[in-house]
Amino acid sequence: FLCNQTKFDMRIYVAITSFQPLRIFVHDQGLARFCTVKYNSKSRKNRFRHLTNYSLNKQNPNFKKNTGVENDSEGHKWSLKALWKWMDENGVDKEPVQQRIDDLIVKTILAVEVQINTNMQLHVQSRNSCFQLLGFDVMLDSKLHPW
Repeated sequence: FLCNQTKFDMRIYVAITSFQPLRIFVHDQGLARFCTVKYNSKSRKNRFRHLTNYSLNKQNPNFKKNTGVENDSEGHKWSLKALWKWMDENGVDKEPVQQRIDDLIVKTILAVEVQINTNMQLHVQSRNSCFQLLGFDVMLDSKLHPW
């Protein structure tokens, strides 16, 4: 899935306040990071076209910095809210996308829950003294499936 003919990824922020019982909070604010060259499937040699890494793309002379909160849909790094707004304006139903992203996050955390709970039981005196902040980097494929 492309936004303005450009590859991008999303940074979704997640707080886990408890592992037993499992409590996951997905923050509604995050980032969308864009490649600095429009996508072309025939050319694979330009890293600015295929990699969404911010520290890489800010080295491109075409990189445009975001100028402020009021202009959060300009440049090569947007707010997540700006991306959702762009999807609304361009006829993309964002609700199922957000639900699939939430599902991806929950399944990812469930995949490591047993190991984390085991280590917490061995090394942590109180289960209420731990929390975890995570950043999930998510890309959408052409069918709006998150990866």
